[in-house]
Amino acid sequence: MLDGAPEGFYSYSMLEKGRKIIETLEGAGFAAYLVGGCVRDFLMDRPVSDIDIATAATPDEVKALFQKEAVYATPAGFRHGSVVIVRDGVHFEITTFRTGLPTAPFGTSVEEDLLHRDFTINAIAYSPRDKRYIDPSEGRRDIENRVIRAVGVPLERFREDYLRMVRGHRFEAVLGFAMEEKTRDALHRGASEEWEKAVAVERVRDEINRCLGGAEKPSVMFEGMRQSGLLDKLLPELLRCYGVEQNRYHELDLYHHTLRSVDEVPRDRILTRWAALFHDLGKIDSCANYGPDATYYGHENISMEIARSVMKRLKFGTDDTAAVVNLVKHHMYHYSDEMKDSSVRRLVAKVGADNVEDLCILKDADRRAKYRRPIREEEPKRESDRDATALLRRIERMATDERLFSIKDLAISGREIMEIKKIPPSPLVGEILRRLYEAVLDDPGKNSNEVLRKIADDL
Repeated sequence: MLDGAPEGFYSYSMLEKGRKIIETLEGAGFAAYLVGGCVRDFLMDRPVSDIDIATAATPDEVKALFQKEAVYATPAGFRHGSVVIVRDGVHFEITTFRTGLPTAPFGTSVEEDLLHRDFTINAIAYSPRDKRYIDPSEGRRDIENRVIRAVGVPLERFREDYLRMVRGHRFEAVLGFAMEEKTRDALHRGASEEWEKAVAVERVRDEINRCLGGAEKPSVMFEGMRQSGLLDKLLPELLRCYGVEQNRYHELDLYHHTLRSVDEVPRDRILTRWAALFHDLGKIDSCANYGPDATYYGHENISMEIARSVMKRLKFGTDDTAAVVNLVKHHMYHYSDEMKDSSVRRLVAKVGADNVEDLCILKDADRRAKYRRPIREEEPKRESDRDATALLRRIERMATDERLFSIKDLAISGREIMEIKKIPPSPLVGEILRRLYEAVLDDPGKNSNEVLRKIADDL
């Protein structure tokens, strides 16, 4: 067991597999250690999501040694000494000791490797065989003091990989640590350099995703990046909201309202947090009568296009982009108990039944972020701040009573449409199905094959 780690360190199957991988490497004559985040997180009694191993073995030697395993090595990762092996569905990244020198990247000792890692809290290694830590930069002390401190000369560490600047702000948010003054000064200096082309946007996106999925308050990361100058280059669309006052219904400016909205979304809803980040960015361009009586008609449509543009820039996948854009587009829906069932069905049809809960979460986060102080659950809602969960309750009741359905629930098929209209497969078939669906949304009683066939024949 790791000295100072939580009880039952090796009772976790993932860590047991990691120990066995190290035994295999050491059995072949290669020094190997647990390193980085897994050691840090165990020292902090935090859950571990992945295991990193540093070794004297080269990537080719690692591949040969684990040739019976599922082995993955991207060209870029392989050049930097990293090989990922998969054992029983668990990924383990095995990296050759590094020197930090581009001319001779691979080293021979773990001590040298640790001196070129990003922050002291990640520059700790542990030997399961010897049951000892290797901690040349006193990372354990910084963990105890809750400090983020760069290893060695901070600016040199950042220049080795500028992404470390973003990562430093992520650790502030996720761990709740304070950045040491010299490290912060170096980060601010590094942020003013020409670094953008040296860092792949996918890596930046992944750092933000890890913050959104791991931090109680991601706003700490975004505000840290604003102060350091990183936000200007990474998310200028958000930075332009800083200091922009809203109308009388909002106590916070647009920037702080946006960050509070993100914080109010649960961290297990990463895409919904992205939607919260984008949902009001179109207010600046749609604003009329700037001041207490300002209006922002149609801002959701502008925000939607901003979301699409930024997510394309950060190279999100099509599905993730569509999900976020959909939430932003519909976040201004209005609900009241007086709404007809047909109106509720139309809303669900527009948003998608699987997305309604996320939309309600976004709506409630937006409501909570209007005010300077947090809203307590027991407080009565203002008339303009309808509880978003009321819509969910209504939808649940309608689904139970079979008053809620999708186009897939129509009592007629596309093939029947083609037979009735004597047409081949074409977009016209989908258009007729859509019109039938509209009819059923208004009157569920029409959802019978006989009625729908007659309507289709008359179209």
